[in-house]
Amino acid sequence: MMPIANSIRKPQIIWEKLPEDFILPDESVVENTLHRYRVIRIWEWAPTPLLSQPELLPLAVLAKNEQPSRLLSQVPERIDRIENKRKRSNIAACVELLAEINYSEDLIAKNAFANY
Repeated sequence: MMPIANSIRKPQIIWEKLPEDFILPDESVVENTLHRYRVIRIWEWAPTPLLSQPELLPLAVLAKNEQPSRLLSQVPERIDRIENKRKRSNIAACVELLAEINYSEDLIAKNAFANY
């Protein structure tokens, strides 16, 4: 085996809840590079910090949540605050696509994602 010459750290974001006994590796070696991962289980996070930055709004719909209707109404409110029309449209599209992982189309449709 070749000696490790480089080390890379990167996040590994997991979108969907995995079985409790599923073990994710936190590192791997490819040729002479060690890759270390910080596993982020997005469904364990509260949505509040993700709602504070426009670029993270798509992840907010995947976060831990006891009130889906409330969250799905908060996200479009935050999207409305984005001044750049292109950025607003792109983020809204990402939010809508990722919301489909956790929520029914009916619940998503009841919210204002289609306005962008």
